[in-house]
Amino acid sequence: MVIDDHRDMSDIFLSEIDFNFLSIYFNKSSWKVVKGLIETKVKHCTCPVCSLICLEDSIECDDCYFWYHFNCAKCSAYYRSGRAKSWSCKQFGLNCERE
Repeated sequence: MVIDDHRDMSDIFLSEIDFNFLSIYFNKSSWKVVKGLIETKVKHCTCPVCSLICLEDSIECDDCYFWYHFNCAKCSAYYRSGRAKSWSCKQFGLNCERE
């Protein structure tokens, strides 16, 4: 399986683990791609409001693909329940990371 989008990666990459030990299993150019995916995954799972990793109680923006904690985004019970089909940080007055 080839993963070329950080959104397809497991949340294990958000753990406080030094993944550089994996570099010995890749050639130089492949490791550069893998490391870039890991860094992008961590960046997008870091809440832009509080700068902490979002593992639980969070929502993903459908525009910029960044994750926000429910409390940081001031999400209503409707969004917290998971019933909403979509959510956009711009819609709620947050600075969209895509812009």
